[in-house]
Amino acid sequence: MVNSRSVTLSSPPIDDIPIIDDADLGQLSSRESELLAESNDLEGWQRQRILAAARALVAGDMESLLSVGTQAAPSDLKRGYYQLSKLLHPDQYYGKALGSFGPIIERLFAAVCQLVKTATDSRSVASPVSHSGPKRRHSERYPFRIGVTVGGLGRGFRVYETADLGPGGVFVAGQRLADRAEVGQAVQLLLHPERQRSLVANAVVAWIRPPRRAEAVDLPVGVGMRFESVNPKDAGEFERLIASLRQLAPPAAIETEATSEPAAAPPSRRIARGSCYHPVQGRTVGIDVGTTHLSVSALCDGAVRVLPWPDGSLSVPSVLAFPQHGEPLVGRAAHDLIARDPRLVVASIKRLLGRKASDPDVVSFLARASYRHSAGPQGLPVIEMWGQPLAVTQLFGYLLKAARDNAERVLGARVGSAVVSIPVSFTAERIAEVRQAARMAQLEIVEIIEEPSAAAIACHQLEPLEGLAGVFDFGGGTFDFSVVASHGGDLEILATAGDSWLGGDDFDQRVAEAAAEVFWRSYGIDLRHRLVEWHNLLRAAEQAKRQLTDEAATQVVVPGVAHRPEGPVDLRMRLSRNSVEPIWAPLVNRAIDTCLTALASIHRRPDELSAIYLSGGTSYVPAVRRALAHRFPVAIRTSANPELAVCLGSGLRAAKLEARRRVAAPVLRLP
Repeated sequence: MVNSRSVTLSSPPIDDIPIIDDADLGQLSSRESELLAESNDLEGWQRQRILAAARALVAGDMESLLSVGTQAAPSDLKRGYYQLSKLLHPDQYYGKALGSFGPIIERLFAAVCQLVKTATDSRSVASPVSHSGPKRRHSERYPFRIGVTVGGLGRGFRVYETADLGPGGVFVAGQRLADRAEVGQAVQLLLHPERQRSLVANAVVAWIRPPRRAEAVDLPVGVGMRFESVNPKDAGEFERLIASLRQLAPPAAIETEATSEPAAAPPSRRIARGSCYHPVQGRTVGIDVGTTHLSVSALCDGAVRVLPWPDGSLSVPSVLAFPQHGEPLVGRAAHDLIARDPRLVVASIKRLLGRKASDPDVVSFLARASYRHSAGPQGLPVIEMWGQPLAVTQLFGYLLKAARDNAERVLGARVGSAVVSIPVSFTAERIAEVRQAARMAQLEIVEIIEEPSAAAIACHQLEPLEGLAGVFDFGGGTFDFSVVASHGGDLEILATAGDSWLGGDDFDQRVAEAAAEVFWRSYGIDLRHRLVEWHNLLRAAEQAKRQLTDEAATQVVVPGVAHRPEGPVDLRMRLSRNSVEPIWAPLVNRAIDTCLTALASIHRRPDELSAIYLSGGTSYVPAVRRALAHRFPVAIRTSANPELAVCLGSGLRAAKLEARRRVAAPVLRLP
């Protein structure tokens, strides 16, 4: 599948406000005339309506922007927002080239969401459309947990813990502190960073977050304090501490500091479907549900990290097992059950998501499956476990829930929303299934991001991409390739192409089939018709593939794979790179052809790329890297761990969106 379009990755893309005629725009500026004349996939009326909305927002004319009266009720504002969101929603423009209107639409959507939130919150404004309320100032605030001794609130000093820190102030958590403090009260602070001496500062209580408010916004109880002065002897150390936090933290760590507590809209679900900025309860994480492995990332201690699972690994197999009725095992324990009873195990479920049971690829896939299955409602496949029919969407939801539960375990906080990555080949129907699965897992999807786009974000964070680059994402079940352009720190996806039935699983399948053929010729036993033995052979083939990444030769070993009168028979077969690469060659060629298809869609040549960045575990295969180097005369790079790049990029996106829930509406300027 090829998708040629322009999408800005630095902000999420953003579906109808009343129709605006030419006359409504009146006198056009030179920039507006250029935008209306620009060649893109937007209709003329769409361009006019977007420019009219941009004008109203720049002028601060919220009534015109939302088509409501001056004394509009919050419900009218929400209806106006809903109409506007239909124009600005990303689904409206999927697959379209937006040109210069892309960033305008994104900024409009972000600003409108914030304005509506502010206008409908009676605690922060005098009337729905007035701009009165607490004045806010902006400075960096970084998540940072250290001990802090607070004095000046009654008798003696007490030790608490900070939640974040910036050059202008600090938030100190603790219900006792919130009960004792009063706004405007002067306090003395001793900050205790690890491995350095304590820092002394004078501060004033700026605002208090009591338990009821903390529960509503899912943040800790405590007190926001504004620094008045730092001990001159400690000023240098304090500046170095802030500089180190600024260097370690991603852009998402920048929050808003206010002279009074920032008013927050009550936690709510989405008003419009699709990506949004409406607050939801709990943390936001990035989830990569790969065909073969599952991982989750989040902003943690000032940096986006892939969160470890209970066994210490950074990813677990995307495998479900049903040893008994009820919810399944997920991950390593489920994967280990394959060797004992594969009929109770479901793997590579992502390949079935949103596909019809009659699809030839699905028919072929299920023909090799060990579990019972049938066609269900709308012709979608249904898998049966213990007599209970399970929809593929439900099974995918179990994987998302496992990622959510693991994140909550590591973060020690509720997770309510996620950025979820998908292959570029996913259709609108398959994306809808992802969203349905997330609802089953009690997760709000704030953004769907394509896997090579997520990998590009991660690579760009570690090593800024230059010019035109390729992102080569070869995972366990899908292959995607994107052409990315870097513009002043922003990334733009110019073209993508993908193959939804090409991945590491297919490499394993080819090796297992070759081994089974040799074994059949030697012993007259076809392992492909034996459930347990066949799945054990697939596992051995996967292990051999990984070993051949670093070694020139290895062995496929499956003990006791068959029984004959003289005793059990082991399968032992020597494999070398020279023996397996010919049977992998068609798969590698399909990947290279997909890359060339993406480049051809934007009339570019391989030598016009500055570099190719690798993502996905299959990109480790030496034959794959050699084919890339042979066909693309550019640098082949791995700035982010290929197996974790998509997860890291999703986490970076999640961290940025989570931070935006706490900042004021951005100023809109036409680019």
